[in-house]
Amino acid sequence: MCQKLHEKSSLPYNYYQWIGIFNKFRPLYSFLADAEKICIVSKGASLAELPDEKIYFEITQADLTILVSSVDIQNHPVLSKLTYDMQVVGRVDEIEGYVPVFPKQILDHFEIGALCVNSNSKYLSGLALYRFYKFFSKLGLPLYSTEGGISFVSEDARIYNGKGLTIIQKIISHCLMSKKLKTITFLGVDFYGTGYLDSLRDKEKNELSLFPEINTLSTDPRNNRGIPLIRYLIALANSPKMSVQLCFPEEIVKFIPHLYKRDFETAKKITIF
Repeated sequence: MCQKLHEKSSLPYNYYQWIGIFNKFRPLYSFLADAEKICIVSKGASLAELPDEKIYFEITQADLTILVSSVDIQNHPVLSKLTYDMQVVGRVDEIEGYVPVFPKQILDHFEIGALCVNSNSKYLSGLALYRFYKFFSKLGLPLYSTEGGISFVSEDARIYNGKGLTIIQKIISHCLMSKKLKTITFLGVDFYGTGYLDSLRDKEKNELSLFPEINTLSTDPRNNRGIPLIRYLIALANSPKMSVQLCFPEEIVKFIPHLYKRDFETAKKITIF
């Protein structure tokens, strides 16, 4: 009932605006503005297939490194030894359920200096931002949201036969607002073709809220979100307005369906390394 009221009424939006919730969040692109090279590290189990030296080089050479959701950085031989600039996560509806935000001790240990939630002031009239601020402002980190962003091709997942384009797409839309950015490198972005990195180990019961199974949050994420993201990236990389190079390790090519593999590998602004 509460969610339906937020969808139909402008009162919650006006209230959240009045109490200053929206001003608590900066747009993600403002965090990325000065970077020429950004490395995005996501949860895919393909991280385990990448050579350690490749992971180390790409992360340490980047101006900014962004973690997408709860990457299992503590239990990887290289990721556990590096530091990160920001964690970008999905919306959190209740603190007792799925909570992708790292606890404070992990944030501190890996020197993660900012949090970003994939939401905006229009979604549920700002309820998601209100909840995120309520739950996580006590961590004392600057808060960002994916309010705004641009794209040179359609962001409508239905065009790519999908239901969503993942957090990755929203991060890209903010990266594209930078006038300095030259490359985005993607690690662990395997389009739901492998499962999650944390699925390769046994987890304690108290870890399950941070590391859920791959199908917990959406049905058939491979076909509904992963493959549509591939199609979106091909379209974006071939746009005449696109100047940023999108770089993917060669180890993930096998997770791209044969139907789209050639188009992906030959897209103008996609580099396989």
